[in-house]
Amino acid sequence: LSISSFVSAANENAIAQNEFLSNGLPGFVSGMFMSTLNLAPIPFWFEWGTVLFPLKILLPNNTYCNIYIAGIGISPFTGSLL
Repeated sequence: LSISSFVSAANENAIAQNEFLSNGLPGFVSGMFMSTLNLAPIPFWFEWGTVLFPLKILLPNNTYCNIYIAGIGISPFTGSLL
C-alpha cells in the first residue's frame, strides 16, 4: 500500500487514487480484511501465554487453550467493530 502510494506520488500524471482502495469492495470489508492481516498482536499474545502458564491462570489442557485462543480471535474483531 505504501509503495503504490509513493509510486503514484512520484508520477506527475497519475490520478490521485490508490489501486488497493479502488478494488470494488466496500470500505468496511476492505478494512476488516486488512485487519486480519495485522501480525503485530502475535508476539503480544505469545508473551501473555508465557506469563499465564506459570501463574496457573492458563492451564495446559484443550478447554483452557481453546477458550484463550477464541478470546484472542474475538477481541480484536470486536475492537475493530467498535
